[in-house]
Amino acid sequence: MSTLYTILGLTETATDEQIKQAYRALAKQYHPDLHPGDAACARKFAQINEAMEQIGDPVKRKEYDNKRKAEEKRAEAAKAAGGAAANASAAVRAAAAAAVRAAQAAQNRPYMGTAAGAQQVIQDSYRKGYNEGFAAGQTAGQNAAQSARNAAAETWKKSADSWKKEAEKYRDDVDILKSALDKARQRAADAEASAHRMEISLKVQTEATEEAKRGIAAEQASKESMRELLEGKINVEREARRYSDEDKVRLSREVMRLKQENEQLKEKLSKYEKYDGPEQSAEESAYIDNLAARTLDINPDKNT
Repeated sequence: MSTLYTILGLTETATDEQIKQAYRALAKQYHPDLHPGDAACARKFAQINEAMEQIGDPVKRKEYDNKRKAEEKRAEAAKAAGGAAANASAAVRAAAAAAVRAAQAAQNRPYMGTAAGAQQVIQDSYRKGYNEGFAAGQTAGQNAAQSARNAAAETWKKSADSWKKEAEKYRDDVDILKSALDKARQRAADAEASAHRMEISLKVQTEATEEAKRGIAAEQASKESMRELLEGKINVEREARRYSDEDKVRLSREVMRLKQENEQLKEKLSKYEKYDGPEQSAEESAYIDNLAARTLDINPDKNT
């Protein structure tokens, strides 16, 4: 019988790697690009792809194997039932033949009674042969049906035992997967708790950052206020110094003007009489000259 395994030239025990290798080899051999216009190669290539799609996937392969085994078991049960039915039919036919032979023997045996009595004996022989054949056929049919049922029950029992063993084999895998699932759930819970802690920490850090920003803003405002106060003080000092310099210039001009007037007055008085007033000492004259010189250095553009 052709199966997906035979299409790839493999047996049911082939490994996944063997299936892949066989598919690659056959696909390369029957690829339509290498055989343009060849319908047989195209059909073969389609069969190869279909087989690979079914048994190349482990899940689909297991489904295919289970379905194929079930079909084989049904075929075996049907074959057993067919054999039992054939045996029953053969038994019925044998019983009928026996009845015919009994009737023929009754007809051939000499009978000393009347013709009606002979006819009754023949009919009884036919009836007896028929009843015996029917009973034998019915018994044979019942036995055959029972045998078929027993064979089917044995087949299904073996299948159930096989599935039970398969389930026991995967029970450990289920326990491992269950343990892995519990661990994954625990890791998820731990990750959620860690994320919650990180969220709280981030919130605290954010609040600290905002507080630091407010502190920096307050400090900057304080610095700005201090800067404004310092600039105001500097401006006041500059203004005071400017006024002081102006006063010095004004006094210097006044001293120079008085000195010039004093000289002019001396000159006028000397024309009429000798000046007997107090003479200016050398120290006073040097002080006035020095004051005038310093004033001119402070504000040279105002020396006139």
